[in-house]
Amino acid sequence: MRLPQELIDSILDTLVLTDPDKHDSVLSQNSPEVQSTLRSCALVSRAFAEPSQRKIFFTVRLGYNYMPFLDLLTASPHIGVFVRTLEATYQLCEDHPINGILTLLLHLECIILNGRELSIDPQHLRHFPTFGASCALAFSLPSVRHIELGHLIFSDVVELESLLRGSTGLKKLSLHSCLFENRDATLFSGGRSISLDSLDLFKISDDKVIESMIDSFAVVDITHLRSLRLHFSAAHSIVAANAASLDEVDIKYSTGIFPSAIRP
Repeated sequence: MRLPQELIDSILDTLVLTDPDKHDSVLSQNSPEVQSTLRSCALVSRAFAEPSQRKIFFTVRLGYNYMPFLDLLTASPHIGVFVRTLEATYQLCEDHPINGILTLLLHLECIILNGRELSIDPQHLRHFPTFGASCALAFSLPSVRHIELGHLIFSDVVELESLLRGSTGLKKLSLHSCLFENRDATLFSGGRSISLDSLDLFKISDDKVIESMIDSFAVVDITHLRSLRLHFSAAHSIVAANAASLDEVDIKYSTGIFPSAIRP
């Protein structure tokens, strides 16, 4: 199996641009002609490029150095078509490169945004930023089926739902170590247009917050779930609300669970 041309080009660039004293005299010129010659000798079938890119970029995980990937997307926009899952851990700020990245990924199916800073305590939380049009565009893509948000602070559950209202194809929501400053619910009555099949709650231990989600979500329906995972989270309200529809329940170290609420 041959390597993708982009990977070969990157290796050759690194080789030629490295200290020439460490390489043969042929490479010591470090000239564009040398690079061009090396590339011409290393060509692979262009028919192989797209299938390899499709596999390589199917899932993209980003830490803090986002610029190389943003530069790659800017130079080769077609690569963004291949990205189906984006997992990003980042410092929350308005001018973060993730804004530019999100606008170039138009076929995402899974978006994972983690506000945790890896260099500090894992429980450190940050307010969810206002990403503006880029975030709204990504969340509202018709291809999006799964959104996961971790280590973030929201003013209330209404702010959370406002991020999801355009996600018409959303089927799974995962919340990990999120905090809600206002726990009060605003009762809503009426039909909801986005019905989730699956909900994962990790370290959402306040049952009043979960009750607020059930009562306050005006567009996203979390009362007809087929799959529910609760790890270190309150269980009573969400299990009771979905007792008639649940096919799969995974509960670990949760509180307030009443077995009678789950149908046989």
